[in-house]
Amino acid sequence: LFNVEVSTKHHYHPWHFSTFWSTMHPLPLKQLRDLALHLRTHVIFGCNTDVGKTICSTGLVRASRGSHYIKPLQCGGSDQNFIERHADFPKDDPKLRTLFRWNTPASPHIASILEEKPKSDEEVLSAVQAALLDSRTATSTVWLETAGGVLSPSSASPKNVMPCHALTNSWGWTVQADLYQPLIEISSVVLVGDGKLGGISATLSSLESLLLRGYHVDCIILIEKEGYDNISALREYAKSKFKLRSGVGSALFEDGITSIVSLPELPPEPEPLEQWYDSLRVSDTFDSLNKYLLDTWERRIDRRNSLDTQSNRVNWWPGNEVETSCSQSSDRNGQFVDPSLSL
Repeated sequence: LFNVEVSTKHHYHPWHFSTFWSTMHPLPLKQLRDLALHLRTHVIFGCNTDVGKTICSTGLVRASRGSHYIKPLQCGGSDQNFIERHADFPKDDPKLRTLFRWNTPASPHIASILEEKPKSDEEVLSAVQAALLDSRTATSTVWLETAGGVLSPSSASPKNVMPCHALTNSWGWTVQADLYQPLIEISSVVLVGDGKLGGISATLSSLESLLLRGYHVDCIILIEKEGYDNISALREYAKSKFKLRSGVGSALFEDGITSIVSLPELPPEPEPLEQWYDSLRVSDTFDSLNKYLLDTWERRIDRRNSLDTQSNRVNWWPGNEVETSCSQSSDRNGQFVDPSLSL
C-alpha cells in the first residue's frame, strides 16, 4: 500500500549496544573465554533507587569468602565503605573497587555535568574490563553493583555521540542496562526487587527490561517492607503458564523458592545492621543464595566444557576447515556466543 524507502544509515537499536561497544573495545576471544570459564561474575541491578542493592551486595560478599566487589559509578557517599564496615574488610582493600565517583548525590549523568567530570561509556567499560581482568584468579567471584535502577542514566560525556545517546546540554548518556550489555557474555544478573507497595510492578518491569536486552537473570531478592507479601506474587508469576525465559532462551526460576527470595525488614535507622546481618534467617538466606548461584554457574561451565568435546565430532563450521571449539563460536556480528547458556 505504501512505497516507503527506509534508510538504515543511522538505524540503532539500544539492545544492540554490545555490538557497538565491541568495535571500540575488542576483548580478545581467548581472554573473554578465559573470563567466562574462570571468573564467576554477577551484575547486581536494582529495580529502583533505594531498594537495598548495597545491603544485598554486602550480604553476598559476606557469604562468598574472598570475593571481589566493583562499583563502577558512585554519586555521593561510598557503598564501598559500607561493605568495608559490614563485611569486615580492611580499609582500601584491593578486592573492593570504586572506579569513578562524584560528590553530588544525584544521577550519574547529572553529577557528571554539575561537577564537569565527564566519563564516557568507553571509559567506564574499559575500566570495568580492566578490573575484571585484575580480579581473575583460580576461584574468583565478582559482584558488580550498578547505580540506581535498571533504566537509570549512566554517566554523561561529550564523547558519547552515538544515536543511542540521550543528550543533556550536548553531553550524551545512556541507561545502565544498555551500558553493561557487553557483560552479558560473561555474567549473570542478581535483581534486587522492591518490597514496598507498588514493588511488584516495578520488579517485573525491571525484569522484562533486562530479559529484552538479553541478560540472564539468575535470581531475584528483595527486602520486605511494611508487611507487604510481594515475594509470593513474584513466585506465583514466575510459575504461571507463561514460562519466563532468559535472554538466551533458557528457563528461569524453575525453583522459585531458591531463586526468588526475601529478607526480613530492616531495623529502623539509626539502629546498626550488625544484628540484622548476623541473624539466622538473613545469614542463611545469603548463604543459600550464594550456593545456588555457584551451583548454577558450575553447571553452566560443565555444560559448556562438554560442548567443546561434542562440537568437534558433530559440527562443521562454514568457511573454517580446521577444528574449532563450540565455545569459541561467534554470531554474525563477531560477538562471542556461549552456547551452553541457551541449553
